[in-house]
Amino acid sequence: MGSQITVSDIRTAITNLVSLQEDLSISSPVSSSIKRAYNYTPNMSSSLPDTPCWLNTWSLQRQELDVGLRILTYTIRMQLMVFDADFSRAADMCSAYMTAFITAHNADITLDSSVTQCALRGGDPTLGVLSWAGQEYVGLDLYLDCEIKSAVSVT
Repeated sequence: MGSQITVSDIRTAITNLVSLQEDLSISSPVSSSIKRAYNYTPNMSSSLPDTPCWLNTWSLQRQELDVGLRILTYTIRMQLMVFDADFSRAADMCSAYMTAFITAHNADITLDSSVTQCALRGGDPTLGVLSWAGQEYVGLDLYLDCEIKSAVSVT
């Protein structure tokens, strides 16, 4: 059986990813849940109002056309931002959220059928200090390489 052709776009994939991220919670090292996931980064003129939060951006890597088929490959950059005066505890929280994200993503690898396949990878470093509007946060830097196949009429 071949890959199922979906009629989707990057906005649908991001919307479904944001829903997955907003449902994440951890119980250790402290009980915490995601306060907000942004489908695109907010204005950098002020610090993030609610953390922990996810910031998402995307890049189109390539388009492939075949008879009746378009394959779009995107990379979604996901950054988890955690603010805590104790950077060590914030790092432990990020590590726990990483496990929670992987578990949730493994249960919904196609992001509610909005992508045909995807692969998760970490930045270098994956866990580190991230800055936003002059404020430092401990965070994760992750990348989700996604493929979206659509039936098209090529002339």
